[in-house]
Amino acid sequence: MKKAFLIGDSVRQGYDRYVKAALEGIVDVSYPAENSMYSIHILRWLNMYKKQYSLPDDLDCIHWNAGLWDTLRFPDTGIVTPLRVYKDNIDRVCVRMKTLFPKAICIFATTTPCVESRFDRSDAFRLNADIREYNDAAVRIVKSHGHLVDDLYAELDGAPDEYYADMTHPYTREGTKLLADAVARSVSDALGLPRRKCDTTDLFARDFIGM
Repeated sequence: MKKAFLIGDSVRQGYDRYVKAALEGIVDVSYPAENSMYSIHILRWLNMYKKQYSLPDDLDCIHWNAGLWDTLRFPDTGIVTPLRVYKDNIDRVCVRMKTLFPKAICIFATTTPCVESRFDRSDAFRLNADIREYNDAAVRIVKSHGHLVDDLYAELDGAPDEYYADMTHPYTREGTKLLADAVARSVSDALGLPRRKCDTTDLFARDFIGM
């Protein structure tokens, strides 16, 4: 059976178990329990993930994202990770992935849009213009390393605000289904396997009851 590993922030934590359920029987999907946070954390933790989750040298696929935390802004100090630093981190993550998992098909997922109107600008907030800029930079870099791109920003761009549980997370049934189906499709297509959808899994019934 093919093996895939999902890496990413809290948005990934919203869809990972649905992707695992959708691909059950054709892909062994695993992922960290913790939030992978900033791009620099992924760079630091890749070797730890390999050991902690017993990932083989011949891992078939890595689906990853990094940018949601990096694009966070504060009113006094601006964006958390400057673009030049973010670009360097993304480049080094790509190199590290190739070193640790030389046979893996790597898929970079773009950072998803937020609902700007729900942020309190006196505290931490995000701007979709920043997210698009960082996505564009990351896509150019990962493509230069031969990575595929799963454009999750485009999947959610224009979606109703009701798809979001808060300003950042599409943790509703509709938002989760949209992203989970996109990721499952991306992984299965990259591996040349039949497509699966996530909307028939029992997980939805259990997780979204009463919502």
